[in-house]
Amino acid sequence: IAIEIWPWLVGLVALFMIPFAALCYPVGRLAERVGWFPLLVAGNIAFGLVYGTYGFTPRSLLPASMVLSGVASAFIFAPSLLLVSDLVKRGHGEGLFGMFQIAGSLGFLAGPMVGGNLVAITGADGRPAYPQVLRMVGVAELARAAGSVALLRGVAAVQRTEV
Repeated sequence: IAIEIWPWLVGLVALFMIPFAALCYPVGRLAERVGWFPLLVAGNIAFGLVYGTYGFTPRSLLPASMVLSGVASAFIFAPSLLLVSDLVKRGHGEGLFGMFQIAGSLGFLAGPMVGGNLVAITGADGRPAYPQVLRMVGVAELARAAGSVALLRGVAAVQRTEV
């Protein structure tokens, strides 16, 4: 199978990964001081808003969107690790770190498959519906953020009382 890789696409991935990698440690340290909950919520909201605009963002602005996505992702990933660490400390099992990694890997696997299928079934006149699918995913991320607030608020409250 031949896969065409556009040079500009490689650059966009780098614009996502560099701020993500560079900020994970500082965001983790910040989350240790202020708690993982507010940073996790803010990161999810920011990521959902940026992701939802990808399909409508002019190509000239995609680099800025990728940088913002990388920053938002650091605000999701590092606090998520602290959340898992808190749950392990409370006796919920050391296997949670493995489950966290498995969940992330499944997301990376399922995301392109689900997204590709959504693009294929929502297109009209033989044209893929990228903007609509990206908007749907952005809305889904915002809904997931809202659900996370409801589910994790109690866990975050216990964290504040233990500090």
